[in-house]
Amino acid sequence: MVKKKKEKEKNTQLDLKIKEPFKNKLLKIKGKTDGYLTQLEVRRFLKDAFFWFAIIISLLMIAYQIYLIVQNIDRIPSLIPVLRYNIQASGKLVHKNLIVIYPILSFIPVLTSIILTSKTYNREKVLTKLLLLGSLLTSISLSVILIQLINSF
Repeated sequence: MVKKKKEKEKNTQLDLKIKEPFKNKLLKIKGKTDGYLTQLEVRRFLKDAFFWFAIIISLLMIAYQIYLIVQNIDRIPSLIPVLRYNIQASGKLVHKNLIVIYPILSFIPVLTSIILTSKTYNREKVLTKLLLLGSLLTSISLSVILIQLINSF
C-alpha cells in the first residue's frame, strides 16, 4: 500500500502539464536553420569556379553525345566499330545500340568526381581539382571519339 502511494506521488510530481512556450518553438526552428546554413558554408566546393566549370562542361559534352546519337542513329549501319581497340578482329564490330556506352562512360567519372569532391574538398583541394580535371578530359575525349565514329559513316 505504501509503494502504491509513493508511485502515485512520483507520477503526479513528474506530470506538471506545463506547455512549451512559443518562444522555445521559434528558437528550435532557428537552431535547425542555423545548422543547415553552417553545413552549406562548410561545403566550400559549391563556391569553387573550377568545380562548376568542370561539371557544366562535362554535362554539356554528355548532352551533346546523346544529341549526336539520337540524330544519327538512323544513318549508322547495324554493325559499327565501337570497340576499336579490341585485339580480336571478330570483336571489333558490335551492334549499333552499343553506341550508348559513350554517354554512360562519360557520366560515371562525372558522378564519381561530384561525390568525392563533396566529401574530400576541405582536406585535399589539389586532389579534387585533379579528379575534376580528369572527369572533364574523359568526357571531352569520349565526345571526340564519338564524333569521329559518327563522321566516318
